[in-house]
Amino acid sequence: MIRFASPGYIAAGGIGLTILRVYCKRSRRGGQDFPWWLYYILWAYLLLFFAMGSCLRAAFRDMMFTSGWLEPEMVAGYVRARMRSDHDIDSFDEWQQEDDLTDYPYLRGLSMVTPIFLVATYCVCAWHTWQHLRILSWMKRGDALTEHTFEMHDRALRIILLPLFYGTMSFQGVIRMWGIAINNSGDAHHFPNYELRKRFLQDSYDACFWLGDMYESYALFVFGLLVLEYLRQRMNASRLTALFPFRHPPTRIRLRMRRFRPIRIRLHIFTHATMFSNIHNTEACTCIYIVKCVCALTFLCVQRLWVWV
Repeated sequence: MIRFASPGYIAAGGIGLTILRVYCKRSRRGGQDFPWWLYYILWAYLLLFFAMGSCLRAAFRDMMFTSGWLEPEMVAGYVRARMRSDHDIDSFDEWQQEDDLTDYPYLRGLSMVTPIFLVATYCVCAWHTWQHLRILSWMKRGDALTEHTFEMHDRALRIILLPLFYGTMSFQGVIRMWGIAINNSGDAHHFPNYELRKRFLQDSYDACFWLGDMYESYALFVFGLLVLEYLRQRMNASRLTALFPFRHPPTRIRLRMRRFRPIRIRLHIFTHATMFSNIHNTEACTCIYIVKCVCALTFLCVQRLWVWV
């Protein structure tokens, strides 16, 4: 049951995806083109699609068809027959007291509709990922501003993957609980009695949510980086707005405020000064030049203060 989609295999796939992401990131920073089929997010969806397919296969083949869609009488008969074959019929009373779902029809029905929500989550996450990939495919490599935007979208893609990843691991946990309810751990695992089988399924259930919590922590960390970067841009924009009250400065100034040379800063300020002037006589040009010099000196002083602060 879910042999090749267990938390261990998914964790190993995650390590491979991390290595692929580092390779793609270094290649892009170096200005090298890499085929889009090597982009790690596509392989992440392929891995989760395989995991989701394995979960659905195990849910229907090992659980639903075996137990008659969790029908109470058929489940009790299957559990009793399994315990007799294991020479463990004394554990039937324990199973009936702790793991029988006969008295929980709503819980049984609610758990049976979880595959629908898992497939819907996959479709929604894939759609939003496709929207970001369309934007990324138009970007050219090499420009620092473009690379910054690419990194922001890349972080958003890792955050979008969280509902699908956690949903897949949660559905695996549901299958493990179904296994306890019908005393079945699949053909890949054989145990001599009900107690050992139950302990294995409980440990597998915990491992699924441990792995889901690990990726959730990572996604929250990436979300924090994304929010801090956005706030930094907004703060830089608000600071520059005080220097340019008529119009926001170009995005290149906001993102590279501390890296511009004085000559570039003066040229941008001159551009803003001439942009709002429709007078082309000598006196106006002289006034604009004086304003340009004063603004350039003020901007350089404020920039130095920001760097030190």
